[in-house]
Amino acid sequence: MATLAADTPREFDAGFEMFTEELPVIASDIIWAGAAVGELNDTGTFQPLGTGSTVDKFAGFALFKADNASGAASAIKVKVQTKGKVTLA
Repeated sequence: MATLAADTPREFDAGFEMFTEELPVIASDIIWAGAAVGELNDTGTFQPLGTGSTVDKFAGFALFKADNASGAASAIKVKVQTKGKVTLA
């Protein structure tokens, strides 16, 4: 999945139990609504999934934009849908 450059909200299917979490964002990055989110190399901070040569662990899909472009690591959190069923193009 390519990194998003704009909000692309995802549609989650009804009838499935859904869980959300708020996760700390890496420094100097933006996670757009609908982006797949992954943990950066076991650091406990999260970024858009697949943004380079790092090894990410999939955490879910961002529900809202999290703009930490000018912030330090963990300065803000991203709300992520961690469980449910989503339809992707």
